[in-house]
This record gives sequence, C-alpha cells and structure tokens, in this order.
Amino acid sequence: RMPIWDAIGGRLASRGSLAVTGLGGAAPAWMLAGLARRQAGTILVVVPTASAAQQLRSELRFFGGEGEEAPAVLSLPGWDVTPYRGYSPSAEVQRARMGSLHHLALGRSGICIAPVDALRKRVLLPATLLEHCETLSVGETIDRDALLARLVGRGFLSTDQCSEAGSF
Repeated sequence: RMPIWDAIGGRLASRGSLAVTGLGGAAPAWMLAGLARRQAGTILVVVPTASAAQQLRSELRFFGGEGEEAPAVLSLPGWDVTPYRGYSPSAEVQRARMGSLHHLALGRSGICIAPVDALRKRVLLPATLLEHCETLSVGETIDRDALLARLVGRGFLSTDQCSEAGSF
C-alpha cells in the first residue's frame, strides 16, 4: 500500500477535484490507472491535442491491465472535420463520442480522455441521450417491427446489406 494513494484519495474526497502537474513520461498514465482502481466515479483528463489523447490512451491500457478490474478507458474525440464546411464527422469519431457519452450517462466509472477542442462541442443531456438508446441482449425476445420503427425514427437507414454504422 502506497501512502500517495491515500493522500490523493483524501484530497479528492474533500474537494471533489484535483489538479496534478509536473509528471513526465508515462507517469500520468500510471497515476491515473492507479487512481481509477481505487476511486469510484469518472476521471476526466483534458489533454491539449488528439495525438496526446491517443498516447495517453495507449499508456493507460498498459498500466490499467486487463479484465474486470481494469478501468474503462473512454475517448471523447473532437470532430475530424472543420465546422461549417458541409461535412459530417466520420462514423468512427461519432461512434467513439456516443459510446463514451452513453457510458458516462449511465454513471459508470472510468477514465475519459478528451482533447480541449472536443470539450467545446455541444452534447445531449444525459437523460435525453438515454431516452434515445436501445439496448439489446443475446437471447432476448423483441418485437422486430417495433424495433425497426424505432430505428427508422432515430435516423437509421434500412438497406439490403448493412455495411456502415447508421444502417440496418
């Protein structure tokens, strides 16, 4: 047992937030992984760029370990297109953002990494997001026609062959 974790945990419990500076190399990932294993809730890590977010995510996977005890590492990427140019963000970016926002809306613990520009984007309120989510489980019996109607109502496209996110 390391005293540093007790000190950090006590500081978080009394203030609810903590700013840590001066850590070099992979030390931030080591500290975050250790903290996530000892604290319930979400840790938001704001980084300057998308490449810094990708690097930290890779390091967290190393220090976080595997299995059920490993903290969830979430990405909240910024858009990969310039606003007001008539283009939509890629499906990969949209999936990562929505998956992370869904995880957070459910109140699950984890580490959420976000570049500064990603935090400037508007998001749905958690309750609104959860109202529009559909959870399906293996072996569950569902009303197919009702599910299809909900998917179409949420903007999904019915196609002969499903090859992209947003189609079925």
